Amino acid sequence: MLRKTFFSLLLTFVLLLFWVLAKTLLFSPTEVTLTSPQQDKYIRIDSIKSLHNLREAISFATISHKPAMRDEQAFSKMIAFLDSAYPKIQAFSEVRTVNQFSKMYRLYGTDPSAQPIILLAHIDVVPVDGGDWDFPPFSGEIHDGYIYGRGTLDDKGSAIAIMEALEHMLESGWQPSRTIIVCLGHDEEIGGEDGAKKMAQMLMEEGIKAHMVLDEGGVIAKGLVPGFDRPVGLIGTSEKGYLNLELRANIEGGHSSMPEKETSIDVLAKAITKIAETGFPSEFTAPIIGFMDHLGPHLPFFERMAFANRTLFSPVIQRLYEKNAPSRALIQTTVVPTIFRAGIKDNVIPQQAKAIINLRLLPGWDAERCIAYLQKIIDDDRVKILHNDDFSYTLASPPSPTDNQIFQTLSQSIQEHFKDVLPVPYLVLGATDARHFQDLSENIYRFMPFRLGAKDVQRIHGTNERLAISSFYEGIYFYQRIISDFCDSY
Repeated sequence: MLRKTFFSLLLTFVLLLFWVLAKTLLFSPTEVTLTSPQQDKYIRIDSIKSLHNLREAISFATISHKPAMRDEQAFSKMIAFLDSAYPKIQAFSEVRTVNQFSKMYRLYGTDPSAQPIILLAHIDVVPVDGGDWDFPPFSGEIHDGYIYGRGTLDDKGSAIAIMEALEHMLESGWQPSRTIIVCLGHDEEIGGEDGAKKMAQMLMEEGIKAHMVLDEGGVIAKGLVPGFDRPVGLIGTSEKGYLNLELRANIEGGHSSMPEKETSIDVLAKAITKIAETGFPSEFTAPIIGFMDHLGPHLPFFERMAFANRTLFSPVIQRLYEKNAPSRALIQTTVVPTIFRAGIKDNVIPQQAKAIINLRLLPGWDAERCIAYLQKIIDDDRVKILHNDDFSYTLASPPSPTDNQIFQTLSQSIQEHFKDVLPVPYLVLGATDARHFQDLSENIYRFMPFRLGAKDVQRIHGTNERLAISSFYEGIYFYQRIISDFCDSY
């Protein structure tokens, strides 16, 4: 009997091993049909002028604040610059200024039956919060092959690259067959309500359906994917949702000379510690499954085997991705305290303590589900979880398809243009203006054509934000390529 059981287990093991190896060997790369390079897809740019225009754009401190705090003069100068720097776009496009500081350009194609493509970027930036900058953050200083300044990466680099690409193409006498709509928002960093959302609503009211929407999001990542050294073109097919919650603890206060064993601060601090120690569960959503399917066949054998058999090896993959913050954020709804308020005087025990926690939601998580999950973790009725109506709140965006010709064309354009880059689907961790365009197209992708390493990514919203000048030029030519490939213009 024991011998029979042993052979049954051995047979099961052998069959399982055969199944794992077979799936690994059959885990082949997604086919991208490469065509021979076509030099006529690129119009030679005036690199000195293009760089000058980026420096000029950076010089305007278009910092996103609530309207009452906005430096309208800086935004007005930015708009005047766009109007004067791109005369061909002004001449050949229908130009609309939306809510004072957003710009929408519509360049009509020769084929009115073809759905337009929409290119998105934004001209506002986040504040400069201290930090020891090597150069003034709005100087556009050039040093060692980089241009420094707030907005070089997020997102004036993309905005100017798009405009430079179109301006040079129009100067050559080019005309698209498919209409191109460029939307440059002015308030993306505070939600895009008056900029991108308004422009999307205007297009929806016209009954516009877009062939594709392309926004910032993914980048050409070097050294950001665990176990993979080749540059990866991360194409965002979805973006995480955004949710703020307030935690509140109320306990009788008093004089600091006679404290009880627990105060409102103690109770709230313990709740936040429990949340940090437990976190949200790891899971593979559709964008990450697409990421594994496209990347996995190119990995070394054992990593390839794990991705090919992710149901069996999911605990191993999850442990690998939970090791650092960027990869962990791909497979978890993240939560972090960002504001803590308590106390009015140093000798008074506060009766109430409040904290704001920020969550970035995976597809499938909403406010109600998050609150129920956190209540279970905290397990303390003295801590209330509130979701106020004035808090920003968006669900994760629906994943865009990766099995259609549009994604195939985008992937092919990236691979042909950058040569050494492997395009893969990706989940964008932050919020972008693209989410406002969901009703205009199912084909919404987020890709910024700049090469970034781990240290470069840390500069986004941080100190010494910068962009390699060579990458900026490469990005201009990429936008020429993508416009040409999608607009069938040559």
